[in-house]
Amino acid sequence: MKLTRTKNVNCLSCGGGNFVCYNTILNNPIMLTKDSYEYFIGCQDVETGVGKPDEDEIELIEALKSSYLLMPEGVFEKELVEEVNNEYLQKVANGKTLDLLDLRISEKCNFGCKHCISSKSKSGKVMTVKTAISAVDSFIRYLSVSGRDVSKLDIHYGNAEPLMNFSVIRQVQEYLRSQYSRIDVASSVNTNLSLLTAEMADFLVKEKVDIYVSLDGDKTANDLIRVFKNGKGTYDTILRKISLLKKFGKTLQGVSVTITEKNFKYFSLSFIDWCIENGFCSLAVDFDLVNAINIPLDEMVDFLSSAWEICQKRKIEFFGTWMAPFLNVSNNSVVDNHYAFCKGVHGRSISVSPDEQVYICGYSSTALGNIWDIGGMFSPGGGMYELISSRLIGRNKFCEGCIIEGACAGQCQSTNEYSQENKINLCDFYRAITEKLLTIQGASEMAS
Repeated sequence: MKLTRTKNVNCLSCGGGNFVCYNTILNNPIMLTKDSYEYFIGCQDVETGVGKPDEDEIELIEALKSSYLLMPEGVFEKELVEEVNNEYLQKVANGKTLDLLDLRISEKCNFGCKHCISSKSKSGKVMTVKTAISAVDSFIRYLSVSGRDVSKLDIHYGNAEPLMNFSVIRQVQEYLRSQYSRIDVASSVNTNLSLLTAEMADFLVKEKVDIYVSLDGDKTANDLIRVFKNGKGTYDTILRKISLLKKFGKTLQGVSVTITEKNFKYFSLSFIDWCIENGFCSLAVDFDLVNAINIPLDEMVDFLSSAWEICQKRKIEFFGTWMAPFLNVSNNSVVDNHYAFCKGVHGRSISVSPDEQVYICGYSSTALGNIWDIGGMFSPGGGMYELISSRLIGRNKFCEGCIIEGACAGQCQSTNEYSQENKINLCDFYRAITEKLLTIQGASEMAS
């Protein structure tokens, strides 16, 4: 078999003469020593089964082949990807991908944060219990008709501030327990927590609802951007509510942080220690996804990579949308395990609004259908099917030739909808942070 070195390759120095290399479309990185790297760069074509290469060379050739850095002659990445795309779209059409229901339980919020992404997608409505229950019933019915295992259900309450419509959350949870007792329901809510009462806390704890709070650092960093409608900071209020939850034996599942140019200089990495001390399992940090960010690229990358290394050592999960390309590069090849930038683009989740419209995620402004015809949305020609199809790797001309083409896959859908300028700026950011994390990970692996 004749193997040819791919042209779709990115190699990054990890120090000490070592490199991490990956196929920019198919991913699956490999660590190469200096000698192995020079062999790879020097070989244009390799013909296996000819001559008598030594065992080390055979092993290296197989490793390069497995990482799609040496490709069989006449086999091209885009053709392989298209085969995978078609297979995956068949799963989408057959209802085999969907596994999360997001309810935009309230599009209203008692805060006045100017950076809030949900403010761009909300209509100022709250969901009725009738709509919420209809969404649950329709979702479960679709999974059942698709032959899916419905012994488990993931449901999320979100969008602006869900606790402004807590009565509906309560009624949905009670409905699930009474009508679907056979189903193991995993519920979660993203909230600013400010409206939490003892009654709410007691209910959420008893229902085992995972709670994620939005808090943008310590008091100084948070109160610069996360404010009430009158401009007053929210930090003290949120901390009082965290203490209230603790009285009921509940620790927050995680904290979500937004960084803007206004609070960036005031956000301290000591916040990680505070999260650990309070028993939080995860910390999600994102720079503003839809508004222009006038922060130097190298500062953003250094900040996130430093925080990531600290969290790895301290054993707390650390992530954000920026991490999707890195995870896709380092953990998968699309040939073996299909993926996308997020659950929504992957066809794994739907978000239902108060007016019964269905979106790809809780922040999207593009309606793709309604709750009464989920099957139609996921069938060829349906809104969800067509959006997923258009975002598949190899089909997005905007990403062609990018060093993370096969990992980023067109980035965040909401960013695409709201800000083409920010989308272009984020391309540089995603490339830089992905390369940085790969080199850190590569240096660590070689050292061990």
